[in-house]
Amino acid sequence: MNTLNIGLNLLHAHEDIGGVWNYIKNVVQMIAAYDSENKYIAFVSRQSDCLVQDTANMRKVHTGINGRNRQQRVIYEQTVLGKKGKEYRLDCMHWFANTRNLFSKIPSIVTLHDLLVYKDPAAFRFDHRLYLKTFIPRSLRRSAAIIAVSERTGREITLYFKDINRDRIFVVSSPIGYEFCELSQDETECFKKKYRLPEHFWLYVANVYPHKNHGNLFRAYSDLVRKSPDVWPLVLRGEKGGAADTIEKMLADSGIRDRIVWLPRLKNDEMPALYSSATALIFPSLYEGGGIPVMEAMACGCPVVASDIEATREFAGDAALTFDPEEVRSIAAAMERFAADGALRAACREKASRKIAELRPEKAFSRLLDVYKFACNGK
Repeated sequence: MNTLNIGLNLLHAHEDIGGVWNYIKNVVQMIAAYDSENKYIAFVSRQSDCLVQDTANMRKVHTGINGRNRQQRVIYEQTVLGKKGKEYRLDCMHWFANTRNLFSKIPSIVTLHDLLVYKDPAAFRFDHRLYLKTFIPRSLRRSAAIIAVSERTGREITLYFKDINRDRIFVVSSPIGYEFCELSQDETECFKKKYRLPEHFWLYVANVYPHKNHGNLFRAYSDLVRKSPDVWPLVLRGEKGGAADTIEKMLADSGIRDRIVWLPRLKNDEMPALYSSATALIFPSLYEGGGIPVMEAMACGCPVVASDIEATREFAGDAALTFDPEEVRSIAAAMERFAADGALRAACREKASRKIAELRPEKAFSRLLDVYKFACNGK
């Protein structure tokens, strides 16, 4: 096949969207590093401009829109972006945020991260829920190819949309770059000193959303503190958003406010140091499309205790100790066992080091390129 001219719609991306931001960042970095044959046009907002550097294979187009303004973004996508695709003679357009424009004839690839809006509609504001339930079905049905971030998400697509051909669904999980690796003791000690972190600590990386299950984690941790005052401190990295008051009430009710360290937003290159510094990752999420923090922690040698849900079973398997995230006692018991058993933590680290090889960029890039070729084949 001749060189492809591929559009990347990055207008949705900004740091406050959490795991989706990380997925987009990882894929863009992977494309820039591994594709020397095809050409890419990246359409960026003011917030996503930092994701792209002009290189031999990638050019960014500044749209000037505010990526945090959903109404402005959607209008631009449904009108101007289709015309831009024709202007740049794109062979296909990759849409990274569950939806696409409805009228463009340019072959489209849509990345679907999850279908939480169908599983738990109450977690979304009415306007956002209406938008997703209107645009997701139409986007998936009109796309040349669909990328699911996990096998679990791929199964959900066929569950909720039985008319969609499974042959159009491809799994491309988030590529975990080689910067995510276990750092030296000197590097982790320097990081701990900078942020005044203790020698041992639990880590949870997640923005505050209902399905991230902070409430049950706090209740489980409170039980551990009452049982043993020597329990490791709990370090949290994530944005509270509009839930700051709710979080403060949870901490006050649990009586653990002075045992919690809430880190500020970190630079991207500091995240490997955070994972490498942690004694263990606790991941109590009720629902995940992929669960990128689990993958990043495993790559950095941080052993994982996680919810027994499909996404963590898919990517961690027996490299993590699992629990029932809806049962406080189950969370607390898993944390207590993991903290007490150094051999178990070491075994999880060893298993994770083998699993992470399948998540490195060269494997993911090969799968992504197959999707682009498939989408363009019908042109």
